[in-house]
Amino acid sequence: MPSAVARREITQAWRSAPFDVYAATETAGISSPGALGNRHTYDDLIILEPVDHLDAPVPVGTTGARLWVTVLCCRTLPLIRYELSDQVTLAGRGRPCGRPFGLMAGVERR
Repeated sequence: MPSAVARREITQAWRSAPFDVYAATETAGISSPGALGNRHTYDDLIILEPVDHLDAPVPVGTTGARLWVTVLCCRTLPLIRYELSDQVTLAGRGRPCGRPFGLMAGVERR
């Protein structure tokens, strides 16, 4: 997300606030913040699997060494367990906003 100064300048220049989306060129959107500020994952489009350095799945709330992404919406070039070097922490499912999608607690791009 842009700094406060950058956010203000972007808003002034385009008369619209920036919208934060975590994405990759190969996967398109992965997550974005909801109305209450929680970062929702796009579970209807992708499957996210944070794994440790031995490729074992990590439990919810634990940061993975890398991320495997399976894209569910691409018919021409399916990506199954595509590896991203990002370190992601998932935070379970559903929140007071009522959305059933998973939540992302943190991401560090590598």
